[in-house]
Amino acid sequence: MVTDMNLQDLVDSFSRSHAQAAWEAGLAAIAQIDAIVRDKNIACEFAWNTAERTWDCPCHGSRFNRDGSVIAGPAEAPLSEPE
Repeated sequence: MVTDMNLQDLVDSFSRSHAQAAWEAGLAAIAQIDAIVRDKNIACEFAWNTAERTWDCPCHGSRFNRDGSVIAGPAEAPLSEPE
């Protein structure tokens, strides 16, 4: 725990490599969250495409068969049963 430094002193004490590593770690975390959202299609409402007979994700462009299996990504996992 840092008690003798104010926030600016702490920031100033970081080397550029530490700051870069923290930035890259943040970007990696965002990429992981994005991958989960894309894979699970969180918060997207699917539309039934009657012409193609598929479930289509308007958020990310994934397409699923009637049984929920993936036709086209970026999703890698099938749709789960509604709760």
